[in-house]
Amino acid sequence: MKDDIKLIHKTVHDSLEEYGKRGLFNGIRGIYVNGNPEYHINWHYHREIILRLIDNDRLIVENILPNIHHYRNMENNFRKFVDKFSSADMVAHRRIDREKLSIAVKDNGENTGIECRVIDEDIRYAISSILDVVHSIFLEFIPDGPYYEYQVQELGLDQDSIRLG
Repeated sequence: MKDDIKLIHKTVHDSLEEYGKRGLFNGIRGIYVNGNPEYHINWHYHREIILRLIDNDRLIVENILPNIHHYRNMENNFRKFVDKFSSADMVAHRRIDREKLSIAVKDNGENTGIECRVIDEDIRYAISSILDVVHSIFLEFIPDGPYYEYQVQELGLDQDSIRLG
């Protein structure tokens, strides 16, 4: 059992390191909290996003979108956006297989994140899937929605750095 846990933790660590080496993150640091690995990832908008592995079958990504409940319809739209990754409407290569992984929005009041449960023990699939969803939040959900004010107020978008044309 202890060897299985070590293998799961190593798999999470190695998967995240691999994505970091490919340039997906700006930086990553791992620590242990109560025996569970926790990764602090410097990612979009140079914000620290926290990924936790809990009980070896739950991944929680926190601090993705702060204060979305202050912005009209944003929380509801965000839930729909995350849900579509498990829907038949999502293209097959991006769709989350419900027999392998369940995914849901996790809201603690101030910071909204994502929680997923690994159903079939394929932790690499879970890491890949959850990172795809988080990446899509910043490359599709935020810029494609009416969230410019949110980007400036909550994510620290520098208005002077925007170039048109």
